[in-house]
Amino acid sequence: MLIILTNVGHIENEQRFAKEVQGKLLMDHLLFLAKNDSENYIHPDISIGQKGTLDYPNGTVAFEVIEKNEEELTVKLIAKNNISGTWRAKFIYSLSTSKVIKWIEV
Repeated sequence: MLIILTNVGHIENEQRFAKEVQGKLLMDHLLFLAKNDSENYIHPDISIGQKGTLDYPNGTVAFEVIEKNEEELTVKLIAKNNISGTWRAKFIYSLSTSKVIKWIEV
C-alpha cells in the first residue's frame, strides 16, 4: 500500500512539473511571436505611450512603447493566457535597422 501511495505522489509531482514547463514554453512562445511580429506594429512615427494588443491562438500580448529616441525605442510586452497567468518582457528596437537589438526579461 505504501508503494502505491508513493507512486501516486510521484506521478502527481511529475504532472505538476509538466504543466509548469508547458506553461513556461507557451508564454515564451507568445513573447517570441510578439517580438517577431514587431514589424507589423512598430513604425518610425510611433510615439511613447502607444499601446496595442496582439491576439494569438494561445493567448494575447499587450505592447506599449515606453521610451523612444532618434535611434531606438523600448517596448514593454505583457503576455497573458489562462494556463500560465501573466509574463513580462521588454525589448529595444533599432529604428535604423528595423530589428530588435536587445531582449530583457522582467
